[in-house]
Amino acid sequence: MHLIIGSRGAGKSLFIYRFFTHLMPQDLKARAVWCIIDFNRAPSSIDNIEDYICDKFLENAENLQFDPHSLDGLNRVFAVEINRLNKGPLAAISDEHERQRMLSTELLKLSNDKRAFAVRLGRHITGNADRPLIIAFDNVDRRESAQQLHIFQAAQWFRSETRAFALLTLRDVTFERFKGEPPLDAFAQISNFYIRPPRFALVLQKRLKLAIDVGLIRHKMLAYDGEDTERPSDTDLIKITPSGFIHLRSLPQFIEYLSSAALHAPFADEAVSRRIADTWERTTRYVDLDFSHKHDVSSMFADFLVREKTRLDAQNPLFKERSREAESLIRAATSVVNTTEPIAASIKARNLAAAKQRRAQQPPPPPRKRGRRGGRNRH
Repeated sequence: MHLIIGSRGAGKSLFIYRFFTHLMPQDLKARAVWCIIDFNRAPSSIDNIEDYICDKFLENAENLQFDPHSLDGLNRVFAVEINRLNKGPLAAISDEHERQRMLSTELLKLSNDKRAFAVRLGRHITGNADRPLIIAFDNVDRRESAQQLHIFQAAQWFRSETRAFALLTLRDVTFERFKGEPPLDAFAQISNFYIRPPRFALVLQKRLKLAIDVGLIRHKMLAYDGEDTERPSDTDLIKITPSGFIHLRSLPQFIEYLSSAALHAPFADEAVSRRIADTWERTTRYVDLDFSHKHDVSSMFADFLVREKTRLDAQNPLFKERSREAESLIRAATSVVNTTEPIAASIKARNLAAAKQRRAQQPPPPPRKRGRRGGRNRH
């Protein structure tokens, strides 16, 4: 068991993700089986947390290289139990069909026990197959201290039963508070892995560099001094290219461009993104959106940009003072939306009139036959 200790938001989950995707040596990655068990989705009650761990291991184990739920997989996982049955109770049955029927019944019982199934799968991986098994218990630090300790004990149990190598995230305050008591006292003198959040300025610098390297430089929308190198340095001067200028100044003058950009733009407002997605969903039934629907999408997009610009202006006066390009972009988007509003309204009215005409030309439905009323005869 190896503890990943840090404060909330320090990057423990990001480290675990990077470990499996980038940091694990390729020769180990080829042989190992690994699984990330996320406790963000665990039930609020942790009385049966061992069952949750076993269920998620069976569901999310990667690089198994065989299907544990197939007949061949079940024979591998429960090889010890099958061998005992064949040498024991099934040895007294001469009818081969009856033997297979009883063996199938026993395999069904064994596979329905998720805890036994997961433990025996882990033992097969590390024992019979002689492969490394790595289990990461992530977002444990999102729970209360008592729950973190309970999950820690359950993770220790699963690691011991399966002989796996385990990573477990733990909040630093919880570790410091309980490291002198069981079960954490055994880890007090071990060189645990601490993660501390980087300075905000460094995070901002890295994200800006990533945006420049991956988003604009790759599509030739920005140019910089040292283009003979792969990436711009802090001393390089950056300028916008003609293609970048077209995207910033010319294309926002078109409803088609704004509506398409809105489909791929990130939104902080989930309600707006949902309404835009619902409108674009019409393309599952039609070849493309008509102009009126594209205008609706562009209008929602422009309104969001105005609100977002106002929010950023209030939070950062320096942004308001120097955001001339953002102001120009918003002005262009709102201008084209307002200018084309009569056209969109006319198209909507024409479509509505055509729909009414189609309904009017449809033959009326046949009258329903009335049944004879029942009742008592009067004398």
